[in-house]
Amino acid sequence: MDNYDPLLTMAALNTAIVSLHRIMSTRDRLILDQEYTCIINNLQIGEIKPDPELTELYQKIVHVINAGRLRDEVKKSVEAKYIQTKQKGIKDIISENVLSSFDSNPLKWIGNLAMTCLSEYFGSKKQDDKQDAEQLKLKSEELGEYDELQRKLLDSSWKLLRQYQLADNYRLTQNALDKFYAATQENDSSKRLRMLKYLENDFSMYSPYWFYRAMAAHESGNHNEAEKSFAKFNEVWRPVLRKDPYKVEALKFQIADLINEGLKTENIDKILEYLSEMETNTPMDDWKNNIYEGTLYFVLGNWVKAIECVECNVVWGYEKDISQRLLEKFTQEGSQRKLPAINEKLAKKDKNIFYCTDRGARATCFVTDAGKFRVTRGSQLSPKEITQSCPQNVKKLLEEYNKEIIDGFLIVDVDFKSPSAAASFVTKMSIDGKTAWKTADGIHYNSFLEDGDSKEH
Repeated sequence: MDNYDPLLTMAALNTAIVSLHRIMSTRDRLILDQEYTCIINNLQIGEIKPDPELTELYQKIVHVINAGRLRDEVKKSVEAKYIQTKQKGIKDIISENVLSSFDSNPLKWIGNLAMTCLSEYFGSKKQDDKQDAEQLKLKSEELGEYDELQRKLLDSSWKLLRQYQLADNYRLTQNALDKFYAATQENDSSKRLRMLKYLENDFSMYSPYWFYRAMAAHESGNHNEAEKSFAKFNEVWRPVLRKDPYKVEALKFQIADLINEGLKTENIDKILEYLSEMETNTPMDDWKNNIYEGTLYFVLGNWVKAIECVECNVVWGYEKDISQRLLEKFTQEGSQRKLPAINEKLAKKDKNIFYCTDRGARATCFVTDAGKFRVTRGSQLSPKEITQSCPQNVKKLLEEYNKEIIDGFLIVDVDFKSPSAAASFVTKMSIDGKTAWKTADGIHYNSFLEDGDSKEH
């Protein structure tokens, strides 16, 4: 592999080391099953430079963990109890505290949902039932195998440091791992943050460390520290997992920060970029984040993506109650071409947000920093046929973007040099964009030209 990044190998190795340490620390088969699904069997092995010794070791880890996983009948029984208690509680929180605020305050909705819908990897499945707890406990002889595997992984980190000539702070130690686990289990967020700060030298190159530190800072109200830690997480992070729960949660907090700034026009593209990256890293069966992503797409005006996210829960049976209610809401309001409440609020705050409703279109656009007139994804084009008067260049664009227009909705952003070209695109006819585009208060784009607040492009 030319120009190979050796930090990918180190990140993958450290991820496996911490995963095994968590299994041994909890001695819980549910945690073992979780680590296997979310971490060990989720590693992007194909992206890592081939190493016969590490490959053999990885295969051994998979074999040993597989042997210790719950039998299907036991797993179904335990999971059923978990769903009845823990997941029901989560659903009740979403239903009572979140759904009720959707129409009145969509920004609050997104905030509540982000806090409630943690990735499944961070949802503890520890059992309160003593009989279940005993049944799920790993045996002493099994722990011996895990201990040997972790020792071999730690030995491998020495070899990799020498092979790639990396600094020693890329290597994790047994003593540091014990302290890291103790810190992450501390309930007091302020104390947890202090504990984690003491471990910075040992874990500075391990991205989940910065995630846990950012979370502790956020929970304790230290937003400046949280922002710095998330920035450090992004700097150190490497794509070693096919679906990365740490990345999903980090992106969620970054989205929340952008929304808290008032959802300025220049932040919308960044939010949609983060949202797309979240989707890439979210497992299909993570019903909570499917709900979060779907609702965020909806309030940003992309009904197609919103429906796709929550429909996944219903079709596959991951979660039907809340998802079905949302699916009906998204489908109904999308078909009525009703503007999401968040767009209405945004339009009142930012004069550069414009709408076009001619010929049944329901489109949104804004002027970019580069001077382009951007029609945003989620906009609905006119349901009517293209008129003969429609400019030829616009007809070609409509043909070019045919695959990006699903059921009349645009699923990508499209930039235009003039408001008239943008308006012709969404109405499918020749039209003066200076009067076709209006703010939520009905003020024509042309008025801003006259006021000197903007210019035609």
